[in-house]
Amino acid sequence: MSRGYLNRPEKTAETFVPNPFASEYPYDRAYRTGDIVRYRMDGNIEFVGRNDGQVKIRGFRVETKEVEAVIREFPGVKDVTVQPFDNPSGGKFIAAYVVCEGELDTKALTEFILKQKPPYMVPAAFAKLETIPLNVNQKVDRKALPAPVMTSNETYVEPDGPVEKALCEVFAEVLGTERVGATDNFFDLGGSSLMVTSVLVSAEKRGLKFSYGDVFNNPTARALAGFLGGNGKKAADDKDDVYGYDYSAIDNLLSGNTLETFLRGDSQPLGKNILLTGATGFLGIHVLRELIERTDDDTVIWCILRGKGAISAERRLAEML
Repeated sequence: MSRGYLNRPEKTAETFVPNPFASEYPYDRAYRTGDIVRYRMDGNIEFVGRNDGQVKIRGFRVETKEVEAVIREFPGVKDVTVQPFDNPSGGKFIAAYVVCEGELDTKALTEFILKQKPPYMVPAAFAKLETIPLNVNQKVDRKALPAPVMTSNETYVEPDGPVEKALCEVFAEVLGTERVGATDNFFDLGGSSLMVTSVLVSAEKRGLKFSYGDVFNNPTARALAGFLGGNGKKAADDKDDVYGYDYSAIDNLLSGNTLETFLRGDSQPLGKNILLTGATGFLGIHVLRELIERTDDDTVIWCILRGKGAISAERRLAEML
C-alpha cells in the first residue's frame, strides 16, 4: 500500500489526502485519482472524465496538455485545445482545435508531432477555429466546439478489387469516418486494440475471415488483402504472425465463441492448457477453484498475477484459494 511519491513531497501532499471515511492507519489516507464521477439517480456512479486532461488512447495514458504544448510550437499556431472524445465503435480518440495563421496543414502538423511524440499522441481529428470558445469561468467551452470529423490521410488511394474495397468499408465503419483509403493505417487513424474485435466481426459479415493478430501485422486494407491472397481466405499453410507462432489452435477455439453458441448453451472442451486471467478477482478465484476441482490431474492452469507488497504472487494466490 503506497503512502506517497518517492522524493516528491509536493506531489504527495497534492494527491494523498486524509481519508474522510477512515482515520486509522493504514487506511487514514485517500488517493486522488484525478477521475471525475457523479452519482446517478439509481445509485450507480458514472465516470465523467478527468480533471487533469488525462485520457487513455489505444491502451496508453495521454496528457492532452502535453499534446497541446507540442502543437503550440508548430509555426503559425496561435492557440490550441486538445479534447478527448468517445469513438462510436469503442475506446477514445483525441481531436485538436487550432487557431492559426492561414490554412492548417494537417499533414505537416502530424509529421511535426510524430518527430517528438509517439503515434498514439497524434490527434485523430483536426479543426481550424477563429478562436477557442470559452465559458464564463474562462475555461474551454467544450459544448461550443464543433463535432470532430475523423478523416483519412490527405492522399486517398482508391481500393483495388473487392477484398480491398470491403476492408476499406470495414475500417471506415469501425472508425466512424466517411472513407478509408487502401493504404491508410487503421491505427494511425485512431483505431485501437479494442476496435480490432469490431473489425473481425464486421469483416466476417462480408465473408472475410482472419485473426486478431493479422490486423496488427497488416494494418492497411491493401496489406491485409494481400495477406488474404486477394480472395478473402488465407492459405492453409500460412502462419498467423510476425513471430512465426502458429495461432491455428487458438483461432479454432475462438471460432466457436459466438453469440449463437452462447444462446444455445453449447460448451467447448477446455483442453489440457488453460489460461485464466483475473484469477485474484472475486469471480476469477471461484473460476480457478472450479477448474482445479473439475479438471484432470494432467491439466495445466496458467494464471498471470503479481505480488502485493511483501506478499509473493504464489502466496497471495494460495491465501485467496
